[in-house]
Amino acid sequence: MDASGKKVIIVYDPDLTGPRSLIECIREAGQSPSLYHATLYVPLRRGEAEHQHEIQGYRNQFLWSCLFSIPVFTFSMILPMLPPYGNWLSHKLHNMFTIGMLLRWLLCTPVQFIVGRRFYIGTYHALKRGSVNMDVLVALGTNAAYFYSVYSLVKALSSNSFEGQDFFETSTMLISFILLGKYLEVVAKGKTSEALAKLIDLTPETAFLLSLNGNGNVISENEISTQLIQRNDIIKIVPGSKIPIDGIVVSGQSHVNESMITGEARPIAKRAGDKVGFSFCFMLFP
Repeated sequence: MDASGKKVIIVYDPDLTGPRSLIECIREAGQSPSLYHATLYVPLRRGEAEHQHEIQGYRNQFLWSCLFSIPVFTFSMILPMLPPYGNWLSHKLHNMFTIGMLLRWLLCTPVQFIVGRRFYIGTYHALKRGSVNMDVLVALGTNAAYFYSVYSLVKALSSNSFEGQDFFETSTMLISFILLGKYLEVVAKGKTSEALAKLIDLTPETAFLLSLNGNGNVISENEISTQLIQRNDIIKIVPGSKIPIDGIVVSGQSHVNESMITGEARPIAKRAGDKVGFSFCFMLFP
């Protein structure tokens, strides 16, 4: 329970009860002068500006990574295959330590520890929880390539016969491709969320709840929020209104526009026992 925000999280079985029953119980528990008021907490929808900020962040990280990883890849895989253009990369500065090794190390380090710091943060939180996620795998793979390459540099500096190979391009390119995948994932997730939000907006805000007696006669009719509808509720749907939730027709008959689901604009007849959904719209024809 959040005392400062006056919020409480309740876990319940939707087959047995629902938020409306819980709210009614809390209200009935209060006796004057100490009355309890309870409402259903609806979290704010994630704003478009926040989503665009996340997309911009992943895109900038990917571009910064490419700024360093492309030269590393060029110095490691392309120029050495194009003599005499790549001959200068093999010039030895000390023992077997070459200009190419120095440039690849200098360009790889910012990608590994600055651009890729988000993977270290994710790894820390995952291991703290005692779990393993993709951040752990990325950090493990890139660190293996980076620190083995650093070991090769140290051996090249201290030996005049060492002929090892570094893998700085593996670390930088792996981080770049992972960031590209993250960027594409966020963009796709945003489009999906937008489509779901538009579908949810089609749901009416209120519905008419009917109370029946033992003989099945209506004794009361109350307008409630659609978020408080529970299992086995009897909802009244008037002609031309939207159906607030999936259910089964228990009484009456009419026609439903199912074009959103089937693409067929022709109204479909519905009668007792037929299934209907919240994305359909009732239309009554004489």
